[in-house]
Amino acid sequence: MTTSTPVIQLAPPPVHANRFLSRLLGMFSPEAKRRGAVVIYPCSSIHTFFMNRPLRIVFLDSSRKVLACHDSVAPFKTLACPGSYYVLESGAGVLNQKLEVGDVVDF
Repeated sequence: MTTSTPVIQLAPPPVHANRFLSRLLGMFSPEAKRRGAVVIYPCSSIHTFFMNRPLRIVFLDSSRKVLACHDSVAPFKTLACPGSYYVLESGAGVLNQKLEVGDVVDF
């Protein structure tokens, strides 16, 4: 008997940043500001330079399984997570879901 991990659907859906400019802008892009969240890929490290508020950072592998969660990362910090393929960035408190290591996320 196998048990499967339920897939968590993010709301609001994040902006996808998978090209140079969108990855560079991250949470500074107008669409990411409007939606409140961005998923950057491929990516295994981020910085919060020049941000004016704390961010929620979630690292996920290529199967969208949560590897690490950081709920309130202050401006001017760097974070890395070896093995990460996606990084979800959002304003603290924007996403409704409580994510934990091992959760599988759909976006």
